[in-house]
Amino acid sequence: MRFLDVRGNRNFSPKDVFARDRRPEFDIPTAISQGPCLFSWDRGLGTVISVARMGQLQTPSEPNGTQDLSYVRAWRVNARRQVQFLGGYFAPLVPFGDSNGFNEIKIGTRTYSGAVGLSRLNNFAITNEGVVAVTKSQIRALPFQKRNWDVDDPIQLPIEANYPSSVSGSGNSVWYADGKRIFQYAVDSGSLSVFIRKKSGEIRSVAGDETGVWIVTDTSVDRLSASDPDSVRDLGYLQLEVQGVGPVFGKDRRQLKKVLESPLPVGTEDPVWAAIKRSGIKPPANLKSAAVGDLSYGDIVTQGTMKGFFVGNLQIRRWENGQWANAPLDVTQPIQFVRVCREDPPVRRPNMWDSDYNDPIAPVPIGNNGIKWVPGSTYDQPYRPQHQVMKSTIQSWLGTPY
Repeated sequence: MRFLDVRGNRNFSPKDVFARDRRPEFDIPTAISQGPCLFSWDRGLGTVISVARMGQLQTPSEPNGTQDLSYVRAWRVNARRQVQFLGGYFAPLVPFGDSNGFNEIKIGTRTYSGAVGLSRLNNFAITNEGVVAVTKSQIRALPFQKRNWDVDDPIQLPIEANYPSSVSGSGNSVWYADGKRIFQYAVDSGSLSVFIRKKSGEIRSVAGDETGVWIVTDTSVDRLSASDPDSVRDLGYLQLEVQGVGPVFGKDRRQLKKVLESPLPVGTEDPVWAAIKRSGIKPPANLKSAAVGDLSYGDIVTQGTMKGFFVGNLQIRRWENGQWANAPLDVTQPIQFVRVCREDPPVRRPNMWDSDYNDPIAPVPIGNNGIKWVPGSTYDQPYRPQHQVMKSTIQSWLGTPY
């Protein structure tokens, strides 16, 4: 394994890298022989990540997760082959397979021995700040520190990731892929977006950045922008927001929400269309089932024998046993949906300083003299409380040196 940057002008083997300090934690050649490794080169610095198996836990830390305990170590190497040890961390991060090799890893006065663990480390990614690992149902961020790694608690995912086949960390987002699905987890907001591929070909690798993600499949290399619905639709993906849709906006959706919280008459044959009729919604004349796009509150979703309304948080609200109840949406199965709720027409909001601005609010006194200004009159002076605040602020600027 050799370091190569994009220009190919840094070419040396980690076995050629030695530090002046001969302590075991600086012995990179030995470390990379003890388990699988990751390598990267960026802006004149190489990063080496070694992940060695240290044994097994008696019980997994996650339900149905791995019991293999990983020992993660990191180093930085510059072009002059100088080494900086970035520290180490113990955690069950990846399942290992056995090899014919045998390890003896010394940490302090203790020695750990056992078969060398094998793994492709597909669920790991190197970022500028450290290492990101997506496990069975968690995201673990391991920041680089010179001494002890200050590690936050694992992030619990709402959908099992099951050690995904590709991971990429960028800014506040963690992207990972698994077969036909791409996930984007926003660390700052805690929201998770799911992009389900409807075209042929498996997703092999993802590389995220600040505005989107590059996707490598069996048949193509694509660029997806999560904030651009056209990009999602044109590439043949269905986008779902796991953390719900927040407040329900729009007249049709608000009316439907009230109906979905009330019982239907006994003996209703088609609960879905009965709910639409009771809510007063007038669906578009041309209703076509779509396999790509983004799901919104109130969309009619059909998945196998299940039919109901999408209500966010990967939940379908359907009529069952004489009442409305939520059922989980299976993102691994084909999904068809139609949009019946119309968007509200745009409302013109004129500038309050426009001469033709007609404010329905009653006139208010100006100052303490009791004089009132009637909206729509020819008088050009402030009349709302916020106008008074702005006027006094502007007057305070007079004579102020700049």
